[in-house]
Amino acid sequence: MEQALKQRRTAAIKLEAVHVTLPSRAGPVAILRGIDLSVAPSDAIAVVGPSGSGKSTLLIVVAGLERATEGRVTVQGTDYAALDEDGLARLRAANIGIVFQSFH
Repeated sequence: MEQALKQRRTAAIKLEAVHVTLPSRAGPVAILRGIDLSVAPSDAIAVVGPSGSGKSTLLIVVAGLERATEGRVTVQGTDYAALDEDGLARLRAANIGIVFQSFH
């Protein structure tokens, strides 16, 4: 019983002070700036915002397809910083489903 309560309180997805900065010809571009997010296992969320606001980048970081420049990303209690690319692929296979908007 106690273990079940602990799992409910633990976030399935947790982002702490996540930043993503990408290089460009004009200089570095800050895509995400200090994002904090906690999603419980039973939560359903929607990410909405105007074009270019970072929604896709946020989801790509949560999926482990792009690493955060700064901050911490944790899924199912596993810190992405502790994983190499193979570890991220295994985590995705076990915990994350992705449907891209346009796929061919």
